[in-house]
Amino acid sequence: MENFLFGMSVGDPLVQRRVLVFDPQPLFRDLVVCSLKHADFDAYGAGTPEEAWRGISQHDPDAVLLELNINSCESGVEFAEAMLELSPGIGLVFLTGVRHPKIIDPERGDLPRGAAFLHKSSLSGTEEIVSALDGVLRGRADVPRHDREYAAGWEHLSSQQIDVLRLIAEGHSNKEIAALRGTQVRSVEALIGRTFDQLEIHFPGGDGNRRVLAARHFLLACSPQMERPLAHTA
Repeated sequence: MENFLFGMSVGDPLVQRRVLVFDPQPLFRDLVVCSLKHADFDAYGAGTPEEAWRGISQHDPDAVLLELNINSCESGVEFAEAMLELSPGIGLVFLTGVRHPKIIDPERGDLPRGAAFLHKSSLSGTEEIVSALDGVLRGRADVPRHDREYAAGWEHLSSQQIDVLRLIAEGHSNKEIAALRGTQVRSVEALIGRTFDQLEIHFPGGDGNRRVLAARHFLLACSPQMERPLAHTA
């Protein structure tokens, strides 16, 4: 019989997997570390990039669970890429409160190859985190990617489009957005139109209602609360 946590057969020597949990929120971090220890992982936490680098150097983890928003000048994706240069075989699970990496780092195209992406508010229990860790440590191709499930279309947006969505969500008019971005109103209107079409934001009541839906779309993508997946409105 196969051991779920470690990918071995019963009777094989037990090799405890070491996991770094990098999250700036101390309560959440400590709860995850405690849960992983109960699941027989050798887990420890870090709250800052400096602590995380120190932990990687001292403990040489097999996998890292990390938040995208690490309260630093770099994003969690940038940190992970730097970490992979040092330890190419490390497993990555992004455990985050945002629905898509581009919310935090609009210039990024995708996550590092083989990484899993879990949205905190979509989880029903620790077993989903354990399963994701198991998947990345085994090198499976079907690791969970909540960014693709719950924020479809975001991967195709440019940094300019994401910035415009943010400004719409803040309540700015097209004229105000043009002034803030140093461009023409006509250019802003065209950019907004392309963005709405890419995200399939349609509403029979006209552009005013589409702006409300666009603002909701952005705010839900940024929110740590996920009541239900983002759905296109036809």
